[in-house]
Amino acid sequence: FHLSLVGLLPFGDLPDSMRIDVDLQVLSVFCGSKRYNIFYEKIFIFSDRDIQGLPEPTKKNKKFKVLDWLDLSSSTEEGEAIYSDSDFVKNIYFYPSLRNSRKGFADAVAVSFLSEEELNDPNMCDSYARLKSINLMSSAGILGTKMGSGRHRPLKVSHSHREIIPVDKNEYEELPNIEFR
Repeated sequence: FHLSLVGLLPFGDLPDSMRIDVDLQVLSVFCGSKRYNIFYEKIFIFSDRDIQGLPEPTKKNKKFKVLDWLDLSSSTEEGEAIYSDSDFVKNIYFYPSLRNSRKGFADAVAVSFLSEEELNDPNMCDSYARLKSINLMSSAGILGTKMGSGRHRPLKVSHSHREIIPVDKNEYEELPNIEFR
């Protein structure tokens, strides 16, 4: 953020991908149909995501933090965080909804910690995360909106999107003029 304010972030969020040529010491940045070649003396890599040209990692990341963002349509309050013993939907956190039509209401995010094999397991997909979240919310006593005289609508939860974040970084053999941080 600070680099962008002082004009030291040349591409901002425009790059689609990048390629490193270790022998020629060139970083190629692809923004749509345009390609920019940057010659470097030393390069610092903070994330190897979408960077081509790197050798195979000597040690691959094995654990991922998965965020399943949930839209609550029939709950009015932000509840306390919900915790479970399982790594699949380990925690559910509530936050004020950012959707225009839902001001004053709450949405939630379900946090899981999964391996690469579990990410591909159909029993750990976003639909099951939504169903398990509904079950945990109901067990915690979270109700839908009031219908009058002490009755409540059932919880209505839809899955917005899923984010997958590596917990650890891939490790590489030492490369000349490249430093992994």
